[in-house]
Amino acid sequence: MNKTALGMAVRSIAAALAFAGSLAAAAPAAQDEILFTSNREGGVFELYRMAADGSRVQRVVAERGEAGEMSWSPDGTRVLFTARRGRQLDIFVASAVDGSVSRLTQDPMPSTAPAWSPDGKSIAYVSMRGGSRKIYLMDADGGNVRRLTDAPNDDELAPRFSPDGSKLAYLAAAGHTLPRVAVADLRSGKSRILSDNTERAFETAPAWSPDGQRLLFSVIKGQFAHIVAVAADGSGRTQLTSGEVRNNEPQWSADGLRILFTSVPAIAARASIHVMNADGSGIRKVHGGDNEILMARWSTDGTRIFYVEQEPAGGKIFSIDPAGQQARRLSGNEGFDMSLQVCCTRPQARLASAR
Repeated sequence: MNKTALGMAVRSIAAALAFAGSLAAAAPAAQDEILFTSNREGGVFELYRMAADGSRVQRVVAERGEAGEMSWSPDGTRVLFTARRGRQLDIFVASAVDGSVSRLTQDPMPSTAPAWSPDGKSIAYVSMRGGSRKIYLMDADGGNVRRLTDAPNDDELAPRFSPDGSKLAYLAAAGHTLPRVAVADLRSGKSRILSDNTERAFETAPAWSPDGQRLLFSVIKGQFAHIVAVAADGSGRTQLTSGEVRNNEPQWSADGLRILFTSVPAIAARASIHVMNADGSGIRKVHGGDNEILMARWSTDGTRIFYVEQEPAGGKIFSIDPAGQQARRLSGNEGFDMSLQVCCTRPQARLASAR
């Protein structure tokens, strides 16, 4: 083969690879599914699910009823959610296969913020049964309830299991102090607050890195909020963003190389979607304009971002690639969609399609 022919062949292969790459970037992760709440059938907000391309929309729970906070089991077969039945706010678990529901807590005081352990065998949640907010652990069937820590006065909030299930990150607020990120070792029972918070700032719910070595959260001080990363032992605390902005809800990509977050400049009133490298470099705006961005989540393979945008007709779910291209609206025209979560599997459901 002469040089000219070889060059043409190389260019053809490169073009084919680029085209294949563009198709892969345009398509959501094959097995991703979105869990969300919506009032599309009228009245209260209920649990729904859809495929990552917006198809196969179904109500999760067979019986009609409200749903609040939610947490998808690691295997995608069950959903934890909070709901008020009478005067009580409790935690329920629904089967993603047949829509059946079991009540896991039944306490006069509210039970909130349920979160699955990575193996799906335990659940962390917040209860006010002792008069202040404390984190409890229970088995997946609601049994074997126990306190996370023995701290007498701290409020404990926003539990997050580490990827290997050995630790739990959360927010602790003792007395008149503002919430700070803490980590509890579930084997030893020991816990520690990672910062002395001398700046009198408000720290937000933490997010674990995929390798379980670091945590991301926002630090809110006055009108501004910035993203901070810290090792799980409290060392290496680094502020990743700066300026007169409010940066919130940071999340690691699955490979730990990028961070997704929402941002509101001081001169603006609406949040937009941003991505940066894990060290805080390369910040770039992905999407945002006339409408408010209510929340954003990575696809499981990091090739798409799912988000809720406030349109005149209500909240609608979209997807877009990290470069800000190929935006797609996934929601229909019914109701207000919100509170999305992304999961990794699609168990066969027996419920009738909602559209």
